[in-house]
Amino acid sequence: MVNRTKMEGTMRNSDIREQNLNNIHEAAFELFIKNGIESTTVNEIAKKAGISKVALYKHFESKTDIALMIVNRAVDVFHINVQHLFETDEYKRLSGIEQLERVLNTYQSIERNDPNFYLFFNEFRIYTIRHNLPEEKTRSFMDFVSSSVRKYYSAAVEKGRRDGSITMAYPEQDAYDVINSAFRGIFLMFFLDHPVLEEHLIAELKRKIHGVIRIVLRAHSGGGETE
Repeated sequence: MVNRTKMEGTMRNSDIREQNLNNIHEAAFELFIKNGIESTTVNEIAKKAGISKVALYKHFESKTDIALMIVNRAVDVFHINVQHLFETDEYKRLSGIEQLERVLNTYQSIERNDPNFYLFFNEFRIYTIRHNLPEEKTRSFMDFVSSSVRKYYSAAVEKGRRDGSITMAYPEQDAYDVINSAFRGIFLMFFLDHPVLEEHLIAELKRKIHGVIRIVLRAHSGGGETE
């Protein structure tokens, strides 16, 4: 009976911890988007999360650590989504150029449900630069995206060269560096021009990304288009 009671207490504590983390995540994300990471205080996050400041500090040492939690959770979700997209039998049956299109579309569907997702990562990047935070601790989400997508890009190009759907002679690693820089530039300039996001602006951003994707596909296939 004692062991069972102790186990139930441990489970309840674990559930409470997970709920607190979820509440902090939601509260911090909303406040970071609304006020910026710099202007948001730990007190405000705790209040909005419905917990005490003392309870918050049991989970995080600083506001930066809370922002990093949001980034790390996004990385985990992205990793799962990438595996789901690129490890299926249906994907493997596609031609090289069709696989390439799927890979490039990752950049315009990083987050489908919340347009503020893009804004947060731009804000986070600015915050880390301003505070000169250690690179190994603040590797940006886009860095993770590019490193994860790179291997699928290379595999798609290799397959396309074998099946004839890709005729580009340029080294794929160099080509990917150029492509990734183009996407990063679009995101950076877009958020410099639009610090506050609305739905129609997200549509504009995705149109810009889609335009780059069409140009890249034409360059890889010798001017052809995929359906």
